[in-house]
Amino acid sequence: MTTALLALRNVFRNKRRTAIIFLSISAAMSAMIVFGGFINYTFEGLRESTIRTQLGHFQIAKRGYFEQGASQSRELLISSPQQLEATLETTPHISTISRRLTGSGLITVGQATLSAKLIGVMPERDEEFSNYEIVVEGRQIEQGHDDECVVGSQLAKGLAAKVGDTATILSSSFDDAINAVDCTIVGIVRTPAKEYDKIYVKMNLAHLQRLFDTEKN
Repeated sequence: MTTALLALRNVFRNKRRTAIIFLSISAAMSAMIVFGGFINYTFEGLRESTIRTQLGHFQIAKRGYFEQGASQSRELLISSPQQLEATLETTPHISTISRRLTGSGLITVGQATLSAKLIGVMPERDEEFSNYEIVVEGRQIEQGHDDECVVGSQLAKGLAAKVGDTATILSSSFDDAINAVDCTIVGIVRTPAKEYDKIYVKMNLAHLQRLFDTEKN
């Protein structure tokens, strides 16, 4: 008790020093709280942007697909996606289901050619997976317009491309044959990841299936 009283008297003996100490402690704690909140917000934003622009909450693929680096192999494609969708639609807590096809290739606009990550989506279902995409110019691709595509802002800059330009996309089919399709750039988008913007090409699933020769899957 005596020790506590002495400590209390010492606290109020030099009010200026005590105030400075308390202010310093308060400032340090506030800074730690703000910094911790910023870190949590950053990681939450990264997680949500990845979910909303790329992966969804989970992906379903044939066994071995991810182990082989999501390689372009016909044997690893889901053979009956409609049947799988019908099963998933009866599963509680699943709000949105969408098919996707991904691959890599080259995109050419005019005289410029760059490498690209190709993503085929179903436009009528893609809104839930594009929440974190900011349309810088133009619009998103629409259902019924198979030859439309959108590109990342950094990729568009590298290609000197603009909305309305025709892009030629070159890749190898799942049978290792060289194939190419044309598409009209209808939108330029910005994603949360600048590096992703440098390679991002989103197009109608049916059009990418033609490029990869997987229309029957």
